[in-house]
Amino acid sequence: IDTGVDLLHPDLAGAVVAEECFCTGGCCAGGGTRLSGPGAAFDDAGHGTHVAGIVTSDGIVAPPGVAPG
Repeated sequence: IDTGVDLLHPDLAGAVVAEECFCTGGCCAGGGTRLSGPGAAFDDAGHGTHVAGIVTSDGIVAPPGVAPG
């Protein structure tokens, strides 16, 4: 659970299998507190993409993650 993930990042392509947003402050797309499905996990802050890369990067742009498979 983090700020989301950039699904277009070459190191993360295919790594995300489902998307969900939980946000008590209404920061999910459309201003809601919960959203499921494509686009729900869009990362507008960058932190979630960074953390996901540490874990599962394919090593195309950044170094390989600790669990790329």
